[in-house]
Amino acid sequence: MMIDVNDIPGLIAKMVIGSSTKTLGERMLEEESENLRCAKESDSNSCDNLNVLQEAQAVVDGQRLEDYGDLDQSFLRIAGMWSGYLGVELDKYDVAHMMIMLKLSRVCGKFHRDSYVDAAGYAYCAEKMNKSDLESDGMFRDD
Repeated sequence: MMIDVNDIPGLIAKMVIGSSTKTLGERMLEEESENLRCAKESDSNSCDNLNVLQEAQAVVDGQRLEDYGDLDQSFLRIAGMWSGYLGVELDKYDVAHMMIMLKLSRVCGKFHRDSYVDAAGYAYCAEKMNKSDLESDGMFRDD
């Protein structure tokens, strides 16, 4: 079975939340205050009660934002470097997709929570970049 790279964020969400009747957005909004507290404290012990998706959001919106700055600028910079190295034009979404694939390649046959948190985090980054693109110029990446 061939998986389309555009389906990866949705597949990750299905793996993590399973058969829940709530949407990913509903689940994340339910615990938003807890996520923000966890992100602000930057203490791994304070994130123990969060699921993988909630922890990914807390990390992306918290410590990673502080460490790496603007998401679009960071992913565009990486895309530029990888494009130069590979001789193939990549965009910021390609960076998110390739990082998700890297993280999933590490879990082959076993559950490694940190890899799932990171993969979910990259899917969340793609969503945030798409939302930013939509808000800034009406462009919506939905190929």
